Amino acid sequence: AVHYAADEIRRQLDRIHRLPPEKTMVGKAVNFASAALEKRKTVLPALTLAMNSLLPGESQRAHRHNAIAVTLVVQGTRCYSMIDGARIDWQRHAVIITPPGDLHSHHNEGDALALFLIVQDGGLHYHTRTMDFSYT
Repeated sequence: AVHYAADEIRRQLDRIHRLPPEKTMVGKAVNFASAALEKRKTVLPALTLAMNSLLPGESQRAHRHNAIAVTLVVQGTRCYSMIDGARIDWQRHAVIITPPGDLHSHHNEGDALALFLIVQDGGLHYHTRTMDFSYT
């Protein structure tokens, strides 16, 4: 069992948002891991877990990967996801499922930080080297 304290998650998010912006990356995430799997950067052998964020006005580039994505909207107003051409407007505490291989992106048109928790079967794909993450 692992506990990720809300205060520590917020501290880590604040820390990464103070880093210099990267030219090719939009949005920043805190990846969760267990002590036993810290080198793999996964919480369980088959699962990855991350708190993703987008600053106001940011949009994440469209991308796809072989892992399914289960997204829990934690906070964000005037935010949405595009999944395989369909717009999904965010609602706080709603869950969005992105099927494996579907082209998707996330957008924050609001004036506050957007937070969304992502659970994926990415651990399995990283272990077998089949994640196939790509931007379009």
